[in-house]
Amino acid sequence: MLIMVLTVGYLTAHFLMDTLKNRYLLAGGLEYMLLGVMMGPVAAGGYNEIITWAGHTPDAPVELITDSVLQSMAPAITLGIGSIGLLAGLRLKFDTSTFRSDQIQASILINLVTGLMLGVPALIGMVWYVSGSAAFATTTPFFDNPMATLNELAASFSRAPIGELMPLTLLIVATGVVSATRPIEYTIERHGSSGPLGRFAINAAELSGVFGILIFGVLFGVGHPEQSSFRQLTSVEWLVIEVAVGALFGLLFSLFIDRDDESEKLLVALLGIIVFATGVAYFLKLSPIFINFFLGLTLANTSRFSERLLEKLTQIEKPFYIVLYFFAGVAWRPAGTWWMMLGLVALYFALRWSGRKLGSEVAFRAVDNPTTPGLRGLGSGLFAQGGLSVAMVLNFALAYAAPRGGTWVYAYAMEPDMPAVKAMLKQGVALSEHNLTALVSTIILANILISELLAFRLTRNLLIDANELEPTVKLVPEDMYAHYERPSES
Repeated sequence: MLIMVLTVGYLTAHFLMDTLKNRYLLAGGLEYMLLGVMMGPVAAGGYNEIITWAGHTPDAPVELITDSVLQSMAPAITLGIGSIGLLAGLRLKFDTSTFRSDQIQASILINLVTGLMLGVPALIGMVWYVSGSAAFATTTPFFDNPMATLNELAASFSRAPIGELMPLTLLIVATGVVSATRPIEYTIERHGSSGPLGRFAINAAELSGVFGILIFGVLFGVGHPEQSSFRQLTSVEWLVIEVAVGALFGLLFSLFIDRDDESEKLLVALLGIIVFATGVAYFLKLSPIFINFFLGLTLANTSRFSERLLEKLTQIEKPFYIVLYFFAGVAWRPAGTWWMMLGLVALYFALRWSGRKLGSEVAFRAVDNPTTPGLRGLGSGLFAQGGLSVAMVLNFALAYAAPRGGTWVYAYAMEPDMPAVKAMLKQGVALSEHNLTALVSTIILANILISELLAFRLTRNLLIDANELEPTVKLVPEDMYAHYERPSES
C-alpha cells in the first residue's frame, strides 16, 4: 500500500513538473524537493491516514526517513553541500578573471541594498516574534520627547536576544543576495546573445554568490553552534579558523595533485578533497560551504590543474544539486499556520524583489558605465537564487541542532538577567518555544522555488529590453543545472 502511494505521488509530481516546465520554464529542483517531502517525516502522518482509510492498521507509525536517520546521514549530505562551495572557489582564478570594477561596484550596491531590505525587517520581526511588544515598550509619547522615546526603545530592544537571532538574520541575508548564473548562461548560449549586459549579468551573479558565501561564513563565526571546551573563542577567531583551514587545505592538496595529471586520478583526488575538507568542517561545526570555497579559491590560483578540476566538478555538479534538493525536502518542517507561512513567503518575495530593483537603480546612478545599456533592470537577471541557497539552508539546519536550531527554543523575559536565561537555554528549559529555524527555512525554500519559476522569463525580458535578444525569442524548457559553456568576455 505504501509503495503504491509513493509511486502514484511521485508520478503525479513528475508529470506536474513536466507541465510546469513546458509552460513556465521551471527548473527541476521542485520535483526532487517534493520527493524528499514525500519520503520525510512530514508525510508520515498522511501515509498513516491513507493506510487506515484503506482498512489496514499499521503496526507502527510509517516513517521512511526519520529525524535520526537524517542526522546520521549528515556527513554524506554535507559532502554535497561542500562541493557547491568548492565549485564557487574554483571559478575565481585571479589571473584570468573577467571581473571589471564597474561589475564589482554594481554587484556590491545591489546586494547591499537587498541585504538591508531583507535583514533589518527580519531581525525586527523575529525580535517581536520571540519577545512580543516588550522589546518595543516605551513610557514616553514620541512627539512629547522623541529622543527619550528612542532611548527607551533602544534600551528595550537591547535586552532582546539579538545575538541569538543574528545567525538566522544572516542566513536570510546570505540566501537573499545569492544569484544563480545558470538562467543567464543558458539564455545567452541557447540564443547566441553577445551583448555586454549578458556578460555583465553573469559576472554580477557570480559575485553575488561569493558575497553570499562570505556572509554565510560570518554566520558560523557569529553564532558558532558549539564553543570550545577550554575557552570560548570569539567570532573573529572562528572566522579566521574557517579561512585558515580552507586555505591550508588548498595549499596541501595543490601540492598533492600537481604530481599526477591523469584524469581518473584527478577525479578521485577531487572527491577526496571534498570528503576531507567537509569532514573537518563537520567535526568543527563550521560551514563546509565556506571552508571549501577558500579551498577551491586557493586551488584555482596555485594548482596548474585547476581548470581541469573545475571541468571535472562541473560534470558531476547536477547529482550534487539533486541530493541537496531531495534532502532539503526531507528536512523541511512546517511551522506556524499556513496563512502565516504564506504571508511571510509573500513578504520575503516582496522585500527581495524591491531590494533587487532598488539596488539596480542605485547601481545605475552610482556606477559609471555608459557601454552597458539596461543596467537599471539588472536586478531582474539576478533574481534566481539557485542551489547555493538550498545548500545554505540545509547546512544551517544540520549544524544548528536542537535546542538552538532544529526546534529553536528560546527563553526570554524582560526582567530576569540574560545570563540566567542563557543558563536555562543550555539545559533545554524555556519560558516559550519558537520554531524559528523551521519557519525561516520554509520561507527561504519557497522563495527559491518561486525564483526558479520566474528566472528564465525575467532573464529573457532583461536581454530583450537591452536589445540583446529578439522580442520574438521563445525559451525552450531546460534544466537550470544542466552544463553549459560559459559565454566568453566580449
